Amino acid sequence: MDLEDTIANLQRHNQLKSTNALAEDVRKLAEDLRREKHREEMSPKCPWCGGSIGAGFVKCRHCASDIAWVEELACKPADESSLRAELLRMKQEEARIVEERLRKEVEESRKEEEKVAAIAARIVHCQSCERLIPQKSITETVKICRSCQNRKYRRIGVILLFLIMTSVGVFILLNEIQATQAKAKRLEIVGSALRRLGTDERKIQKLLTNGGNASAWGSNGSGQCDVPKNLRNVVAISAGDAHGLALTKNGTVSAWGNNGSGQCDVPINLRGVIEIAGGGGHSLALTKDGIVVAWGSNRFGQCDVPMNLRGVVAVACGGGHSLALTKDGTVVAWGANFGQCDIPKDLRDVIAISACGANSLALVKDGTVIAWGSNSSGQSDIPKNLRDVVAISAGGAHSLALKQDGTVVAWGNNGSGQSIVPDGLRDVVAISAGDAHSLALTKSGYLIAWGSNGSGQCAVPQKLRDVVAISGRSFSSFAIDLDTNP
Repeated sequence: MDLEDTIANLQRHNQLKSTNALAEDVRKLAEDLRREKHREEMSPKCPWCGGSIGAGFVKCRHCASDIAWVEELACKPADESSLRAELLRMKQEEARIVEERLRKEVEESRKEEEKVAAIAARIVHCQSCERLIPQKSITETVKICRSCQNRKYRRIGVILLFLIMTSVGVFILLNEIQATQAKAKRLEIVGSALRRLGTDERKIQKLLTNGGNASAWGSNGSGQCDVPKNLRNVVAISAGDAHGLALTKNGTVSAWGNNGSGQCDVPINLRGVIEIAGGGGHSLALTKDGIVVAWGSNRFGQCDVPMNLRGVVAVACGGGHSLALTKDGTVVAWGANFGQCDIPKDLRDVIAISACGANSLALVKDGTVIAWGSNSSGQSDIPKNLRDVVAISAGGAHSLALKQDGTVVAWGNNGSGQSIVPDGLRDVVAISAGDAHSLALTKSGYLIAWGSNGSGQCAVPQKLRDVVAISGRSFSSFAIDLDTNP
């Protein structure tokens, strides 16, 4: 086939295709016209103008009248009676819808009224000011408004503040009463001890009223004789091996001298003290409540006061041990024990205790003396005929006893003459033993010392003329004087 035949065939094919497409378009247009005509014939007519109307709720396209229409009438001709029936049905349906809407509105209004009634039921009048109070819940009833509650709370707060302030005042008053009672008890103890020893009543009253001034002399290698300049109103004094303690009439304790083991670090809250005792490297204090407080060296447990120890009336310190006398007349010991803490089993009715070094002494109610512990120099060998004793003092290796007739008995080590009581020594009211020296206070207020004087511990200052209390330890001597100016 040549090129011209091919071109002719293509032209014929295109003409045939155009003809077919045109025929298809004509066929579709005819179909649309047929459907539109059928729709016009089958659609309902307006009962007033006879024009065709569509399905649904519409207006007549010719007279604009309101016409109600439904889908099921679209396939059959509609007559006037059916349209009227349908209109009536639609009016009834519309009335039903309106009625339903009104019923719902009435129901909603009823529920709203119930809510308002419920809220009103939860509102009460304040019992104080008659204000309306909304309640938090149905079960809870608040009868007082917030303002009245605040006023009530303020009144309660004022009352509580008043009660607190009153309680604080009562607490302070009770503390003052207790402090006064402690002071009275402390002074009573000091006065009783001095009266028992025969001290002049005038001196006792002066000491209890104003206290005295502390003095110290002898060895001062650790400052134990450097009594604080501001120390006043002293009622009791105690010498340690290298430190000093003083008790003032207000119940506080002062300490000075060697503090290598903390023996001068008096507890900050220590109050109400009635008795003190200085040891080798530790210190003891007895409070008005009968409780023992210890501080300083605890190498041998000498500061481990027994937990159940109560009702103590006197304390004493050894070199590394401690003693306590309870109100029932028994003795408790703790610390280093080379026999000094082995209290005799039959020891009862004790009224005084003393300790030094590694030995201990106890004075029994019947005026006898019991000793235990170290006896290297016979310091625990009580003289057989020793009776009517009213005071005792343990030294480094010797012991002293004061009898009721005002005489002094000494035994134990006498290497420095510390156990040779001066001839004619009478009317003694207090005694104290150091390591190698002895002290005795007479009724007239004069202080007598004998034994070793290597550190000047027996060189009693001439200014001391009205002494009321003494304490000797190691190589130092301490005293309380009423007339000496510091």
